[in-house]
Amino acid sequence: MHRILISILLITRVLSQPKSTNELATHTQLELKITEIVTRNFYKPIGNLDHCTLSLTNPPEVWTSSFLKTSSKYYLANLQFSNQTQKFDSVPQFSSVCQHVLVWVSKLISAALKQSFVLQQATSANYIFIGDQSQIEQVQEQIYYSQLKYKICIKLPGAKFQVNKMFPTDQQIFTGVNLRVGLIPMEPQTILGEDKIPIAGYCFKFMETMTTRYNFTAKYYHKWGRLQQYPNGTWGGPLGDLLYDRLDAYVGLVHNFERHPWVSFSTNILMVHLYFLTTFPHRVIKWEATFYPFDAHAWIVIFVTALLTTVVFLSYPEQKQNTMISQTIFTFCAMLQQSVKKLPRPSWLAIVFLFYSIVISCCYNSNLISFLTFPEEEFIPRTAEELAEAQEYRIIFMHFPGGAGDSYFKHSESPVFVSLRNRFEYERDFLKCVTEAVLNPKTACLAWNMISSGLLAKNLSLLSTSFTLYKSEPIISSTANVGLPKESKYFDLINQGAGWLQNTGHFHRWNQDALRLLKQRGRSWLLTRKNGSLYRQLERLMGEVFDMEKMPLDLRSFVVPFTTLFIGAILGSLIWLLEIVSFYMESQKQLRNCYKIFSTLTLSPKIKRWA
Repeated sequence: MHRILISILLITRVLSQPKSTNELATHTQLELKITEIVTRNFYKPIGNLDHCTLSLTNPPEVWTSSFLKTSSKYYLANLQFSNQTQKFDSVPQFSSVCQHVLVWVSKLISAALKQSFVLQQATSANYIFIGDQSQIEQVQEQIYYSQLKYKICIKLPGAKFQVNKMFPTDQQIFTGVNLRVGLIPMEPQTILGEDKIPIAGYCFKFMETMTTRYNFTAKYYHKWGRLQQYPNGTWGGPLGDLLYDRLDAYVGLVHNFERHPWVSFSTNILMVHLYFLTTFPHRVIKWEATFYPFDAHAWIVIFVTALLTTVVFLSYPEQKQNTMISQTIFTFCAMLQQSVKKLPRPSWLAIVFLFYSIVISCCYNSNLISFLTFPEEEFIPRTAEELAEAQEYRIIFMHFPGGAGDSYFKHSESPVFVSLRNRFEYERDFLKCVTEAVLNPKTACLAWNMISSGLLAKNLSLLSTSFTLYKSEPIISSTANVGLPKESKYFDLINQGAGWLQNTGHFHRWNQDALRLLKQRGRSWLLTRKNGSLYRQLERLMGEVFDMEKMPLDLRSFVVPFTTLFIGAILGSLIWLLEIVSFYMESQKQLRNCYKIFSTLTLSPKIKRWA
């Protein structure tokens, strides 16, 4: 059985002197009457709660504390007093707040009430004011009274109860209100025109739609600031503005567990992701691409087949006209599709091997071009786990102190996130983080998509349809919401409007329109700086991205054949030199032998006489 505590603040006038027995009895009767009214008429269950526990805290020296349980059959739809026949307009049975505040009006309580309402702001709790005619009129003239969503005035002329109840409709809550609205001062959430007035962005477009629909005005504040809680427990930045009555709503505030107890968040308007940005992988043509048409097992089978065929040719006994060299090179000529004068024996094996070589060569040639012209991509991390393992990568963290990402990494004990956190380079200049990732290899920028998308669109996009960075899978996902003070009377309608517009895709469309506008501005700005280094680097990167599927053959495609030719030329030259040296040495040997022969010869007398 679900339970919820209804706290009722019962404030009464401070008694300067002891009360008589009759006065105490009168107060006791009044307490019972108020208890009956609250028990029977001011109970609101939430969802499927069966009943609430009602606690009455009474001032000292007047009443004693009493605790009552109310049944779920009593709720505001049955509001009707015993001394009146009129049935008042009902408050919705289901509400986000189950709280009633009883206020006994007195002259000494104005300051305390004002401070209470400043902290609570435009609250949606049920306030019940009890007092005489003049006191109730003074309350209704106060500014804080108009901020209340539900209020009931019980006038006490003597011993009778008269009820003046005001339950405004949805339209009445916003009519004539000038809402103080905070907008994220970043693009594409809010885009300002030349006169510094918002013109685009889903934060501004949402409030513009709400003001048109519910007939109220809004004053916009482009405020940011500290997102962390101060050591003394107070808040600055957007949360401080909401808590301390400086803003009525803040559009685009990310919901996390640290902010949840302090601010009411609407339904999500957009999903936001923390990811890392890095350059696209460079194209690489490896020299091993020559061997890619066949895998290792296929190459082994081809080599063994050629070797065994050569052995059979060499060992065949009936080789007549074929030399050993011609028998050996036949297999290589067949594999290389070269002609031969005569087939070695056995002829049937030579014919079968020729057919085998034709099939193998055709398969190799058809696949070789695809591997040479389609380059491989170098490895880049695509997930947080891969980035943690890529120790050579530099990690720059787009730092929001106190933000959702900062809180998550600060408290996470996952080995992956601890490894990433230890390598963080904290950067408060968001544009620098993105630019470093674009222009430097092996660099990753951890950023929220709601911030980085605007920076890329406005500063680093040459084309209106593309970006120059690879976006990883989301590391953290959260929601952008509308933040309002706790129990704000505007919460129900703003939450309802945010839900409708999110379901119909309006927020997504507004965000895309804002990015398109930023790309147009950024491209115009870059075109005026064509001679700059940034433009040339972006143009080179875009060329690499768009030419990913095609690439002409270059020297790297022919590393294997050129290397083979070079090695063959060197070996041939060495053999040629060796042959020359061998021939020279052999010639010298023969000359020496001839000299010895001639030196031992004796000429005959006739020869001598002739000589």
